[in-house]
Amino acid sequence: MTSLFDVLTSPAGLKFDQWLVKFSGYSLVNRVFARQSGIQSRPALLLETRGRSSGLPRRAVLPYFCDGEKLVVVGSMGGAPVDPQWANNLRASGEARLWVARRQLAVTVREADGQDYERLWLMISQLVPVYIDYQSRCQASRRIPIMVFSIAEK
Repeated sequence: MTSLFDVLTSPAGLKFDQWLVKFSGYSLVNRVFARQSGIQSRPALLLETRGRSSGLPRRAVLPYFCDGEKLVVVGSMGGAPVDPQWANNLRASGEARLWVARRQLAVTVREADGQDYERLWLMISQLVPVYIDYQSRCQASRRIPIMVFSIAEK
């Protein structure tokens, strides 16, 4: 399993996983992470943001959750003490492009807060309990962000 994980998380493996999600809606990396955590694999999306400093396209494959017509992602980084760069890029721009189930979507984004955050955190942590462990790892340094995507008006 370790050698597969090493291959999948190499630069070439991550590029392949992005391509796979874009054209099939399936992520091998998410499946391996889920299996290692003892949880069921979640559907994955490909997020494309613009770097807040560079302006260059940045991509990330992320598991997602549905909240009505909105899509929700969690910036856990496995409990690391800092937020993922994609979350900072989303905060800076407020918009992104997603590939979900082989469809490209222009979206607006907001960070969940207050009661909305609490409601989403409860839903997500019941579906994927490992997020509770991640939050306990980074409790002193940050609260794990939850980003909510809405399909942009055409």
